Amino acid sequence: MKRFSLIRFVFALLVAGGIVWIVCSFQREDPFSLRHISDGLFFAAALEFLYSMEFLHTIMGHEASARGSYTNMYHRVKANINTYRQPEGMFIREYLVCAILAALAGTILIFIK
Repeated sequence: MKRFSLIRFVFALLVAGGIVWIVCSFQREDPFSLRHISDGLFFAAALEFLYSMEFLHTIMGHEASARGSYTNMYHRVKANINTYRQPEGMFIREYLVCAILAALAGTILIFIK
């Protein structure tokens, strides 16, 4: 089993923070209120959850390697599919943990307001 990568987890937190900032910046009145921040956290949780699914990376990687050049990063995914090697888990744990934390924070902000 792969070890939990702190760098990947920090990157997932930064991505979630960026999603919250983008959602809040599109609001017209009072952009960084608790209501808009909680909405952004739920959007971030949904996107991080989708990104944590390993089979989506496999499908996207296979399509990119089938159409792309051999210099892209998905060449390894195509080789794994051709040799029937499976990923180690269903989810990428760092992004799944970040999605759970974002959903919990959004829920807490809903109850605070």
